[in-house]
Amino acid sequence: MLLLLVINLLSSPGYLWVVWPALGWGIAIVLEALNVFGLKSSFGQEWARRQIEDRLRNL
Repeated sequence: MLLLLVINLLSSPGYLWVVWPALGWGIAIVLEALNVFGLKSSFGQEWARRQIEDRLRNL
């Protein structure tokens, strides 16, 4: 991102177009974080049920 900022300032300092790639990358990072830590958790109820069944089988 720093390289893009330098290119932006050298080529067209009057218009900061570097904001648009930064915004796109930021949205992508937020969506990935939600996927990993939030909305689509890998450890749902089906996973919990399988874990309980596996542990009961091993008793």
